[in-house]
Amino acid sequence: MVLAFPVLLALGLGLLLGGSVGRLAEIRLRAPWLFLAAIGLQIVAFPVAGLPWRTHETAASVLWVASYALLVVAAALNRRIPGVPVVAAGMLLNLVAILANRGTMPVGYEAMHGAGRASSRDSRGLRRD
Repeated sequence: MVLAFPVLLALGLGLLLGGSVGRLAEIRLRAPWLFLAAIGLQIVAFPVAGLPWRTHETAASVLWVASYALLVVAAALNRRIPGVPVVAAGMLLNLVAILANRGTMPVGYEAMHGAGRASSRDSRGLRRD
């Protein structure tokens, strides 16, 4: 739901600038399987409720970084599509943050608690389950 607003904003801006929603169907991606493989790796790394597995944190981090690597390659192959370089820059910044934090995206305790991923803190402020 969080991404709905930017998508709607981008579509509206595109229409205001003379674009057409129908032209989206004309975009020809190079190596679309890279996008699908990256999504698949993220689903394995971070399964949604109802999937019958749980991925160890270390394996999830490795899979997450690998999925970003696939997305960076896919973005490089599709760099001539308007907007892709901006998206690629954002992905690279996310990847830098993930690598700098040893395979995790930095997040506040309150956000983790709100997502149901942290139940309490110990005396050092670290999460305990």
